[in-house]
Amino acid sequence: MVVNKLWDFAAEIENSGYSEFSHTTKQTLSSEYMGAMAGAVIGAVMYDKLGMTTAFVLSAAVLVLLFILIRVLLPAGEKPLKHTHKAKNEYSFFRFITSKRILMYLFLLMMPFVFGEYFIDQYSPLYAESISLSPGAVSWTSLLMTLAIAYVGAPLLRVLTGRLNTTALCILSSMILATSLSLFALFPGMATLFAASALVGVSIGIGKNIINDEYSSYTETQKYKNSAVVYNFLHDSLFGQIGIAVFTVVHNLSPNGKYIIVMGGFTAIAAIIYLVGAKKHREGSQT
Repeated sequence: MVVNKLWDFAAEIENSGYSEFSHTTKQTLSSEYMGAMAGAVIGAVMYDKLGMTTAFVLSAAVLVLLFILIRVLLPAGEKPLKHTHKAKNEYSFFRFITSKRILMYLFLLMMPFVFGEYFIDQYSPLYAESISLSPGAVSWTSLLMTLAIAYVGAPLLRVLTGRLNTTALCILSSMILATSLSLFALFPGMATLFAASALVGVSIGIGKNIINDEYSSYTETQKYKNSAVVYNFLHDSLFGQIGIAVFTVVHNLSPNGKYIIVMGGFTAIAAIIYLVGAKKHREGSQT
């Protein structure tokens, strides 16, 4: 399945422009998350049954196999065209990265979603360890999130698409994420952690797909095309590293999870600010 998805994705990217970026990514995101979360479950079971060394050796073997498959199966692509001169009115990349809309997208939409992923990936193992649960037991949170992404969030997105615009869908998914974090903070425990994991999955199933549509709809993004794609992925990775640090600090300050309410509140407030900013921009563009 993974090889087929890689091949289909490469073929579509090769034959499409940037306007198709969100469409092609949307088709692979669910598979990406299912692979990542299933890997967490399998890895935890291997750690329990076979030991840490065996788990890492097998992971390394899978990576080597993946590199071989990518090299053999994916098309090389065409060499980029060389530009002999720059247009006088060429768009400034500095202007792009300091654009109000881009900054709002990064810090009010993308960052909360990435943090939501790391609430499950980073915080839940720390919390489980503090109440003496094994890695195999806590891996069920990742599995629940994966199932919710694939079988609840993604189908719900298909139902809501056309009924709500992309901005409204982004806000809806942000509020679901805020609810999941607040639920765990107010009623900490493994039962609510499982419920929160499922809600995070629903939120990501809707939001992680739709924020790509939102991002690709910006005039600024369409202007800068490939550089905008790289800039987006760069911040996804950057916020992931920040999320690891944030949840480690949060756990150290409050092992019982009460400070997670701050993350829930931040996510909700960020969504409201983004909604107000998007409305103002839409009204300004119509005048």
